[in-house]
Amino acid sequence: MIVFGYGSLVWKIDFPYTYFVPVYCKGFARRFWQDSTDHRGTVESPGRVVSLFSYEDWLPYSNSDPFTLTKDSICWGIAIKIPDSELEKVKAHLDFREKNGYTTYTVDLFNPAISEKLHNNSDNLPIFKNATVYVANSDNPSFVGPKPTNEIVDTIAKARGPSGKNIDYLLGLCNALRVISPDCLDDHLIALESKIKEVLNGQETEQLNNFGSVKKEFLDELKNVVETPSDDLAKLILGNF
Repeated sequence: MIVFGYGSLVWKIDFPYTYFVPVYCKGFARRFWQDSTDHRGTVESPGRVVSLFSYEDWLPYSNSDPFTLTKDSICWGIAIKIPDSELEKVKAHLDFREKNGYTTYTVDLFNPAISEKLHNNSDNLPIFKNATVYVANSDNPSFVGPKPTNEIVDTIAKARGPSGKNIDYLLGLCNALRVISPDCLDDHLIALESKIKEVLNGQETEQLNNFGSVKKEFLDELKNVVETPSDDLAKLILGNF
């Protein structure tokens, strides 16, 4: 089983896995349009977390979203390979972790450098087809939709839940994606990160220096994967199917 991580799964894998590799999906965008009452906020003071929106799902909200999405847009994250022996346990864990409005869908995942090795010099084919992804649709009770950037930042700056500060969620995601490549951050994330740093204004420099709540060991592992030659990553993928 391959799981696509585009939010906290990019920087917080708390279950057994065989490997992970940087990937993107096409025609989707990541947005902080989902309330969090179970992880990064509470029922009384919800936090804000991301969901994934296809072009078709985003279109009804396009007039209220200051950022664009096209059918050619890409959203970066990581593909996580779950070992068969742990599949049932990990699936139950993820279902619980993503219980606040998320359901599973499938999506094709791309990495041109690896695809070129897997598909005889064709770099436009997916390296994983029908990967599992957890998505919170607009019909779930915690969906809040597009809001002004300042309003989202105000929520993130104040919220805290059982999994920690909402600020850590945002900064952890931004910094992990930046390890993959500075170009991985979409305009929505860049705007939120910039505003949250203005709000912090040096008051919580430890959070910024420690990459939110991301463990340095994981960032080092992510960096090693990013720097691994595409030939070796292709062999790793082929060797685990």
